[in-house]
Amino acid sequence: MLKLNEKVIFRRLPEETRHHLIILVDRDEKVSMCILNIIMLDALLLFLLLANGIKPFTIVALPPLILVNLWMFILFFKDMELHRNNLEFVLYKGFSFSTMSYCWFILSQKMYYSILGLNWLFIIFSVLFLVIVALGSFRYYLIKFSIHKQKKRAVPTWAVYLLAAGPAAGYMISQITLHFSESVINIFMSIVSLLAACLFSFIGAKFIHQFLFVKTNQNIIKNIGKGRK
Repeated sequence: MLKLNEKVIFRRLPEETRHHLIILVDRDEKVSMCILNIIMLDALLLFLLLANGIKPFTIVALPPLILVNLWMFILFFKDMELHRNNLEFVLYKGFSFSTMSYCWFILSQKMYYSILGLNWLFIIFSVLFLVIVALGSFRYYLIKFSIHKQKKRAVPTWAVYLLAAGPAAGYMISQITLHFSESVINIFMSIVSLLAACLFSFIGAKFIHQFLFVKTNQNIIKNIGKGRK
């Protein structure tokens, strides 16, 4: 579904597909992404991960977080008039949002662990939930930006998410009802963090798909450039 027919006429592609193929990055977009990373990763997430001093969770989350910041610093000084740098920026955004998803997931596990201790059932449910959302999100973009839309009725993406959320949500709610104390707040925040991880996974899937989509259809993009000369 990533590869388009090389004989396809660009102007006849759906509008959203054309926009997905053309990458234009300006300084404002780089600054906006930089600010988002500083606020979301460096300030909010890092602060929450360092709170209460549960070091293993922080150590697990630090490597991708450091890599995102280093990559952001390098890209900030690159010339975005070059196509390869624009493509790299799209990949960076996909990795950045995926890192946010990963860190929010780690944070959800930390908050649950700080109150109820290690629970493998909760970890398994959380991992399965996040994986299903991530794969479902990528599949959604595969279908959305494909020329040949599926005409037969398929299960809507939101229905897949709902079915996936059912067991996990039921288990989490049952845990809340069993612990009517201050731990309810931490369990609630654990659920919110897991949902935030799913949200950023959905956003990250879009940019990862865009990177692969543009990379796979380089011939079509080169023909557009020739047509403009």
